[in-house]
Amino acid sequence: MGEEPPFSRNLFAVARFRFKVADAAGKVRSGVMTAPDLESARRTAQANGFKVLELTPVAERGRGASYRPGPGERFESWERSRAWRGVFLLLAVLGLAWAVASGVRSGAAGSKAKMSPTIKLHLSGTVGVPEGQRENALLIFYFPEVPMTVSRRLVDVSDGSGKYSVDLEFEAVRKPAHFSLTLVVDGKPLAQTPQRALTGDPLQGKADL
Repeated sequence: MGEEPPFSRNLFAVARFRFKVADAAGKVRSGVMTAPDLESARRTAQANGFKVLELTPVAERGRGASYRPGPGERFESWERSRAWRGVFLLLAVLGLAWAVASGVRSGAAGSKAKMSPTIKLHLSGTVGVPEGQRENALLIFYFPEVPMTVSRRLVDVSDGSGKYSVDLEFEAVRKPAHFSLTLVVDGKPLAQTPQRALTGDPLQGKADL
């Protein structure tokens, strides 16, 4: 009968067919294969390079509790097995890529945490703004070494007498050493200080306008 072709083993098929086929060298092989239907069985044999000589359905036998699969039903088909191996390989590659990317992100986050210490500083001073314009006044602080700009509404950081007090906390690779203050009212800059030094720990600075 010859060696059983790989297409004859199909765990997912629902029907059995007795076949006789010839390979490219003319060698005849015969046996029983499984497939969903007769046409599927014929296409499967032809797709594997065999010429179909005979192909007939085999009557199903009872499959009670004592049933044991025959040799042709104990393995998946070669085509389906190869497809599943490809799927599993793809999933494994995607999983590895995800793990590597997560490690890179975690490493980058760790490096950033080490490179960017938390900066705490306190700024204070006095600004002269007419009472009617205080609601529309902004204090804009600029730190050239970072570089970074921070704005605060005057009414949120002052006590009504013109004195302001601002506490900031942020992460930065470079520690600020200077700052300047710009007063903006109704969207227009009215005054600006030269750069002032930041000193102490935590950092402190004072600027008046």
